[in-house]
Amino acid sequence: MTEFLHLWPVHILNATVQGSLAILLALAICHLGTKIPARIRAWIMRISLFKLLVAGFFVGGVAVAQLPQNEKSEAPNPMLETMLLVSACLWACCVIISAIRLFNSTKRLDQFLSGTIEVKELHVLKVYQDIAKSLGINSLPRLVSHPEINSPRLIKRNGNVIVLSQDLLDINVTEKLRVVLAHELAHHRHGDLAWGWLQTITDAFFFFNPLVGLAHRQLRLMEEYAADATAIRVTGCKPATYSHTLLSFLTPSVAFPQAYAMADGSKELEQRIQESFVTRRTGTVDVVLALVLCSVIAIITLVPWTMATPQPLADSQPPISPMRIAAPMGR
Repeated sequence: MTEFLHLWPVHILNATVQGSLAILLALAICHLGTKIPARIRAWIMRISLFKLLVAGFFVGGVAVAQLPQNEKSEAPNPMLETMLLVSACLWACCVIISAIRLFNSTKRLDQFLSGTIEVKELHVLKVYQDIAKSLGINSLPRLVSHPEINSPRLIKRNGNVIVLSQDLLDINVTEKLRVVLAHELAHHRHGDLAWGWLQTITDAFFFFNPLVGLAHRQLRLMEEYAADATAIRVTGCKPATYSHTLLSFLTPSVAFPQAYAMADGSKELEQRIQESFVTRRTGTVDVVLALVLCSVIAIITLVPWTMATPQPLADSQPPISPMRIAAPMGR
């Protein structure tokens, strides 16, 4: 138990420092590298969050020199032991609270899904299949509707589920429906919900680090940028029309960590609208350079490092013995 109390703060502090540096680097790239595709920037943010887990649970890594420490052993400090125990208990309690909140959210999500209705309208299913074919998606999420929501959403629960509002089933709003389905299917194709576990774990284990919450919001924004760009490209929708569609869903509603709503009162909606009007011509060279940058950042950030005291170099030459002068023979 005593060994755990001494190792626990070391691992948490080590992960916090290394993860924070990786997050700051990723945030700088996302803000400055506007020509990098949003999907690549989203992966850069995921790598920075993954760094927290690697640094916290991976033992070893690249040794980084630090100043030599005093080797004199000190007697155990009862006050320090008590502080470590209290800190470990508080951290464990917060992690348990996060797990309980996730469990309750899952129960509310199940209750929400119990009120959904399978979509059977033929014109809706035809548009759905056409958009999926354009995106190259073979395995389609379930398509349902809910009478009490306004903003469509993609939910991960026993597979992905797209939930539509009742007004989107009207045959007179087919163009609006195409935009909505393209956006949600883009999230499905990009695998955004499949990486939701990374945000859940980092939020539970590193709740005290404000950079983690900032990284989550930036990652979500990059994922929305990518889905918006894909939806506009597939449907051929004008940015003004797309922005009007987003604003039509801007109403408060119940949020779930396992769901991606199309608008849902997001504070970043204005940024998404501005981004939709920006024309980005991404060529093959740009994509290759972005992938290379992402790979370099992955190598730099994912390799953990540990603090180590440099050892003095051993003298490789044998000691020089005193020179002896021999007396001449025969004298």
